[in-house]
Amino acid sequence: MSDRWMAVLAVATAAGAYVARPLVPVPFAVVVAALALAVARPTRAPVALCGALPLLASVLGANAWRGLQVDDVTFPVPLARGWATLVTDPREVPGGVQVDIRLRGKRLRATARAPGVASSVRNRLAGEQLHVEGEIRRLEPGARGRLAGKHIAGRIELRTVDGTRPGSPLARIANALRRTLVAGTASLPANRRALYTGVILGDDRAQDFAEVEDFRAAGLTHVLAVSGQNVAFVLALAAPLLRRLGARARVITAGVALLVFGAVTRWEPSVLRAVVMALLAVWAVTNGRPATTRRVLALAVTLLVLVDPLLTRSLGFLLSVGASAGIALLSPRVERFLPPPLAVTLAAQVGVAPVLLPAFGAMPLVTIPANLLALPAAGPLMMWGLAAGLPAGVIGGITAHVLHAPTHVLLWWIATVARVAAAAPVGAVTATSALAIVAGAAAAWALLRLSTRAGSRRRRAPPLVAGAVVTAGLLAVAVAGAPLSSSRDGLASDRLWRADGHTVVVTSGRGPPGRLLSALRARRVSSIDVLVVTSRSASAGASVGAVAARIPTRLVLAPTDRRYGVGEVPTLGLRPGVRVRAGPIVVSVRSTRTVDVRAPLVARK
Repeated sequence: MSDRWMAVLAVATAAGAYVARPLVPVPFAVVVAALALAVARPTRAPVALCGALPLLASVLGANAWRGLQVDDVTFPVPLARGWATLVTDPREVPGGVQVDIRLRGKRLRATARAPGVASSVRNRLAGEQLHVEGEIRRLEPGARGRLAGKHIAGRIELRTVDGTRPGSPLARIANALRRTLVAGTASLPANRRALYTGVILGDDRAQDFAEVEDFRAAGLTHVLAVSGQNVAFVLALAAPLLRRLGARARVITAGVALLVFGAVTRWEPSVLRAVVMALLAVWAVTNGRPATTRRVLALAVTLLVLVDPLLTRSLGFLLSVGASAGIALLSPRVERFLPPPLAVTLAAQVGVAPVLLPAFGAMPLVTIPANLLALPAAGPLMMWGLAAGLPAGVIGGITAHVLHAPTHVLLWWIATVARVAAAAPVGAVTATSALAIVAGAAAAWALLRLSTRAGSRRRRAPPLVAGAVVTAGLLAVAVAGAPLSSSRDGLASDRLWRADGHTVVVTSGRGPPGRLLSALRARRVSSIDVLVVTSRSASAGASVGAVAARIPTRLVLAPTDRRYGVGEVPTLGLRPGVRVRAGPIVVSVRSTRTVDVRAPLVARK
């Protein structure tokens, strides 16, 4: 089967898994797929295969959706008790600790709120086991679709944890390596340690909310997610050993190395895709049948979607596949006109655009220069972080400090690029402007094809130049009129006033901690005179802290007198009768939840 047909097969199979309809019984779909595979040849029946596998994927997807039902959990009472395996690492949430567990064959989102129970869960790692008791509940209607890619069937409130076990041998090895890598970063500042675990392990739990927003606004979140590049560096580190082994031993050793790395990084969807592609590529080369990247990607996507149809609901998987497809399909062509680093960056952005734009509403243009500046440091950081991280964790002390000196510099550079790029007053490409750009590029391509068919090189230049001008003009119009962030990140539940160079923000503190900072950056707010927060929640404090860390803030009004800001930002209690003026804007406090703001009519946003 040609590479083109393999790509069609992968897309059709993924579409079938996404649709997920029980069109026929599973055994019938399996028989149809087996027959199609039996008759498939390079010159025969690719259409049959492209029809049978999507049918099988759709049926398997429907079965997977049926499995995401709490009603199917065979518990005699809602109060369940037994040994649970941690699927993810515990994460701090307002009021407790949250972790995904597997209990009696079902994945549940567990929350531990009691102090004693939370402390028993907090320091555990994925793969370890806890003997728990808790109350199982159904997911909210909106959460079921959002968590489908993680196979979450329900949620459970943990009441007791009265036993622990280290888990499987693979989990023990992975967690030992993970703890060693983290222990070696003791000499780094706290924010650098959190960034290190994000880049090397894909673990952003301890990362500062303002820094997370920096990477998101700069289009560098993929640096904090373990991906195919990390897998490539693992194989590069193992290359001296692999070259000395025979064909079969090389495949087995590479498989073991990738298996351990996948367990260490918690089998993120992007890692899963990269590991399967790497194994297929190693197997093909070892058997003397090297395959193109496009073919390997298509085969990996087909296999993964058949094994786990719910991967089509995972944003991380779709972004990883989109970036890989963009690089494989477009970068060789773009490299004819642009330097390879820029060509690869542009190709990856084009590949992820069909996923990013519907999910987030816009793509920041600063992503391209940010990636060009950050990725040259990200590669060495990944290799050095792994190679030096293990001995640093084992030896510790001054040795770890010396070994991680280059790590510190590389982390500082990447964080600086993200912070500067996030603050840059650059626009974004929305879905509408992206369509305009695609239309311009298609027009240029059509004109080029017409001039080529005419057979005259002299006639080829004017249409090409005209198409380039049209594309550039459309791009300029799109960028000039594009919002700086998604409308979903707007100040829907908050208020913003600006008048005569003064700014007042009133926030409820609801939503993710980085949302408010993202919205203010979208409005190009460069300084805040008064920042009012009307909630005592931890998320509200995190939101205000993230804003104060990135936007100069003169005064914070909060329900309590404790500091919500960062550094030397003054904080005033939100008490009735408090009155603050910022130029023509007057803030009057009626109660801890009611604030009046008087300003010129045009000032309110």
